[in-house]
Amino acid sequence: MAEEKKNPLIGAFRSAPAKDQELSDSKVAEPEKDAVPPKEKEKPAEKPVEKKTEKSAPAAAKEKPGKAEEKPVAAPAEKKEKKPEEKPSTGAVKQEDKKAAEPAKVEDKPAAKEEAEKKEQQVDADGIPEDFRMNIVGEGALGSVVMLPVEKIDDFEGHPFPVQDDKDMLDLVESIKKFGVLEPVTVIRSGKDPERYEMVAGHRRKHGCALAGVAQIPAIVRDMDRDSAIIYMVDSNLKRENISPMVKARAYTMKLEAMKRKAGRPTKAQAEAGYKPMRADEQLAQQTGESRATIQRLTRLTKLEPELQDMVEEKKLPVNTAADISYLKPQEQKALADAIKREDKIPSGAKAAELKKESQAGKLTAEKIEQTVAPSKREMFLPLKVTFTEEELRPYFPKKDTTIADAKRVVFEALDLRQRALNRQKAKVEQEKAAKKAAPGKER
Repeated sequence: MAEEKKNPLIGAFRSAPAKDQELSDSKVAEPEKDAVPPKEKEKPAEKPVEKKTEKSAPAAAKEKPGKAEEKPVAAPAEKKEKKPEEKPSTGAVKQEDKKAAEPAKVEDKPAAKEEAEKKEQQVDADGIPEDFRMNIVGEGALGSVVMLPVEKIDDFEGHPFPVQDDKDMLDLVESIKKFGVLEPVTVIRSGKDPERYEMVAGHRRKHGCALAGVAQIPAIVRDMDRDSAIIYMVDSNLKRENISPMVKARAYTMKLEAMKRKAGRPTKAQAEAGYKPMRADEQLAQQTGESRATIQRLTRLTKLEPELQDMVEEKKLPVNTAADISYLKPQEQKALADAIKREDKIPSGAKAAELKKESQAGKLTAEKIEQTVAPSKREMFLPLKVTFTEEELRPYFPKKDTTIADAKRVVFEALDLRQRALNRQKAKVEQEKAAKKAAPGKER
């Protein structure tokens, strides 16, 4: 204090570095604004201001050096009071905003983690989450499960898979009565009536509901074009067991046609670039695990006449033989079907291949078709061979010492007696006919 009285200018110069120190301290302290609460920071800022103003006031009262000397002393005091007050206020607002936002983030993170952990815990025996979904048909095509009246669902047009009232259907009806329909059916909106639906997958479940007296069925309404619906329908029904070749032929044909329409023709740029898309039957062969030749033979069965298709369905006509017969013209197929029914004989694979070649060359005639199924000489004159067992002959030959020669002699004697009896009966019939013819002449 004594030095400040002797030379007031020294106090002024000393106060200036103090101002710089405060500014530098404030700059250094700025990064700590987020860590210090606003209230605690305001208190230390007020205390130094009060102490320095108290010290500067007595110094100004005692010394009173003049106007020129008061300015350097007063100016630092005013600046000291204003700047510490302004900075904490702005920093406090920022800190309050940050602290108001920070707790929200901290609170959100545990909640999100808990939800994720719950979803991970909700899995079935195979480790698949309960809310797992797989989009098979494309984005936006999945629908929610709704209850629909069974009477408002029509069968899919051209559905190739027949629904039979067999033992499996009876079991399904009993299950529906006890537990309901466990798996929703898949439908699309009808193109003919907007208030009706068309079944894509679930024809057996729908029929089972009708037999069980259930009026409504859980269903998923999908938004699919016709070709996508055909492919989905075939794929979902091919999982059935014991599918007959004729049913598989109709299903493969429907899917192949739908696949060709969806693929379309290659663009001009693709053709110029040498792009060759995979054939539809090749794609279907990869999907089903069957050879392309098998796919082609099966799809040929749809070219058969209904009578021949029934024979394939009844497993009387082999698939390979039927595939060759499918190349015949409709009238030729009908003539062959009539000959098969009349002779009760199926042509061999070699004969069917001959008919195919003759038909393609335009040389197939009705006589050749008849000869294909006509009985052969061996079939007309079968070798006559008779064998008797011990059980069949022993009642007529009770003696144990009877030999095979004795048994044959007795059999032939019996046949001779039978033949004599037949001859007498035939002669008697002829005499009666002759008597009837002569009777009218005697009356005249």
